[in-house]
Amino acid sequence: MSQLTGKVVRRNLDGSFGWIEYKPENDDDPEDNQIYFMWDSRRDGVLPDVDAIVTFTKESDPDKPGEYIARNIRVQK
Repeated sequence: MSQLTGKVVRRNLDGSFGWIEYKPENDDDPEDNQIYFMWDSRRDGVLPDVDAIVTFTKESDPDKPGEYIARNIRVQK
């Protein structure tokens, strides 16, 4: 999978997840410009703040068929 770049727009500390806004690979669906992530998918050990710019990979979500999750998240320095 290729690396994508986006900005953290929301996070839920109680639920241990957040949302990244990014430019979708498929411009046919402009509504699909956010992807969620779980804290355990961080690669650099840094909890991303809202407005943080991050890189990530987009992968199929094994728990939600037909949906995607951001993995291998790294906060850009």
